[in-house]
Amino acid sequence: MAGVREVVNASGRVQKGKLFIRNRRLFDRQVAELKESWELEILVQRLRATRSPMQNRWYWGQVVGLVSQYTGSTPDDIHGIYKAKFLPRIISVPNIRTGEVVAEFTLGGSTRTMNTTEFSEYCEAIRDWAADTLGVIIPDPEPLEAF
Repeated sequence: MAGVREVVNASGRVQKGKLFIRNRRLFDRQVAELKESWELEILVQRLRATRSPMQNRWYWGQVVGLVSQYTGSTPDDIHGIYKAKFLPRIISVPNIRTGEVVAEFTLGGSTRTMNTTEFSEYCEAIRDWAADTLGVIIPDPEPLEAF
């Protein structure tokens, strides 16, 4: 079913207990294109300021890029290493009969939903580690890219 939209995103606000959707006409048109037989999930959550595009460029170009060049690893691998080291998420695997944990794995968390402050702190931890462990100095972002 190529071309059929499966996700409709919108933003809005609550005023006097009622939800007001921005660009309501577009939202209604997109909803009208959905299949009537589909069960849908509706999620309303507070929007948070996520990292800026400038932060993202600096992260991939400098924070990831310099260590990638130094190690010869791909940028995606370096990003994965950073997430596992600085945003660890432990997954426990239990024995289904006894409940005993038989294995634990460390995976990287997500940077996708970090706000600008959280992302800056994450990058600073990486910069400290890169300097101390690898001797790689990651420069400050340009003044125009201030977070």
